[in-house]
Amino acid sequence: MPTSFAHLVRSEFNKGNELTLDQLYATFLKNPDLKLSTPILKHRIRSSIYSLQKSNEVTRIGDACYKKTSEIKKMEDLHKKTR
Repeated sequence: MPTSFAHLVRSEFNKGNELTLDQLYATFLKNPDLKLSTPILKHRIRSSIYSLQKSNEVTRIGDACYKKTSEIKKMEDLHKKTR
């Protein structure tokens, strides 16, 4: 089963407590497995962050800066159980 983009972004937040959009962009632009144009990749990252915000897994703490919440661990555990 392919990994969702939200799962990829979630896993980056599990590596670090706070991330900026620029940090996420840099991480995913270096990934050779993601064969997307830069505008589409950036859109997918922003869309995934929006989804994570709606599920209370991340919260915005400043301009283009986000912090993970305790919900992110619960969702990661749930994702592992369903695999």
